[in-house]
Amino acid sequence: MEAMVVEPTSLSIDSFTSTGVIAKVKGTFTMDASKVRKKSVRDIGRLGTWIARSVESKPSRLEVMLPDYDNVLIGTAEIPAIKVDIRNGHTTPLEFLTEVEPGSHDGLHRVARDWLDKKMGDLRLQGKASVSLKSGLLSLGTRPVSHELLLKSTYGP
Repeated sequence: MEAMVVEPTSLSIDSFTSTGVIAKVKGTFTMDASKVRKKSVRDIGRLGTWIARSVESKPSRLEVMLPDYDNVLIGTAEIPAIKVDIRNGHTTPLEFLTEVEPGSHDGLHRVARDWLDKKMGDLRLQGKASVSLKSGLLSLGTRPVSHELLLKSTYGP
């Protein structure tokens, strides 16, 4: 998990639904063994990922929250099954459609009001999901995955 690098590159609205939007997500997935602190774990991980070569996730549900707004839930998304190359230094391009539904209306209203009143600085988003993984026929169990994204402000609060 320490070696995993997920880089979102673009997010766009593909279409609208009665409950939210269909979003198009693009990004990359890379394993970077140099991020693993313990050398013994890093070496075992390199061997294991070289043997396994790829991992596939089952569909999962992602929750996106705002840590600076008392972890208000701003939306949920259904993430499809994804297969990635887990060998060190190999990059897998990611591109998929996902249905996104809005979260707390009160929380979204508060964020929108702060943005319109120019009271908002940088905005931190945190995504959390429980992802079931497998490599070939071998189940690797369910793992909690969390990623934080910082949206930089063009003006100060």
